[in-house]
Amino acid sequence: MLYLSGFISDEAGQYISLEFYNGQFYLNDYRYTIDLDDIYLMATASGKKHAELLTDYFMNDYIRRNLKNSKTVRKEMHYNRKFNKISAGLMERFEVIP
Repeated sequence: MLYLSGFISDEAGQYISLEFYNGQFYLNDYRYTIDLDDIYLMATASGKKHAELLTDYFMNDYIRRNLKNSKTVRKEMHYNRKFNKISAGLMERFEVIP
């Protein structure tokens, strides 16, 4: 079983405005809330990320199963589809749950 967590959140903040001539300060709160478009964007990004990590997982699993008796130290490999290149080292991966 493979596990990967992800989330999105709303954004809250504050800013202060000054009406110099009246000598008034105002504290303004704002909140950017999540809407349906944000959820669809997250779903698309999550699907791409899962596909990328699954490709890396299956590629490394294939290497692990087929190079059992290799004496060299094997590094985890990553396929970069943007550059169509395989390189050593994973920036992130699924957690394997036994």
